[in-house]
Amino acid sequence: MEKKQLSYRKQIMNFYVFNGISWIVAGISNCFSGKVFSIISIIALLIGTFFTLSIFVKNRQAPDEMARSNMNEAITRAYFIGYLIALLFYLIFGKVILGIIGLDVNLNKYLVEGLLAFIGFLNVIIGITFKKLEEE
Repeated sequence: MEKKQLSYRKQIMNFYVFNGISWIVAGISNCFSGKVFSIISIIALLIGTFFTLSIFVKNRQAPDEMARSNMNEAITRAYFIGYLIALLFYLIFGKVILGIIGLDVNLNKYLVEGLLAFIGFLNVIIGITFKKLEEE
C-alpha cells in the first residue's frame, strides 16, 4: 500500500509555521524562570522537532516551478520584514531607550531567548507569506 504524499504546502506549514510557533513559545518561555517555563520550552522544542522530522519521514510531493518561485518570494519578504524589525529594535532600544534616556538594562540576558523567538517569527512569516502567494 502506497503512502499518501505530503503536499508541498503542508510541508511548508509544518516546517515554517508550526515549527516557528514552537520556537517563539520556547523563546518567550525561556525569558521566565522556573520549572514550569523550562518544561514548556522543552515541550515546544520537541513539538518543533516532531514537525521538522515529519517532513523527512513522510512521502513528499516535489514542488513545482510556481511553488519554488513563491517560496523564494516569501523568504525574501520575510527577511526584509525581519531586517526592518531588527533595525527598529536596535534603534529604539539600543540607541533611544538605553543611550539617550540612560536606562541600565542588560539585553544580553535575553539574547538567546530573543534569537529563538526571532527565528521562529521569521519562519512563521515565511510560511504565512507562502500560503498567501499560493492562494493568489
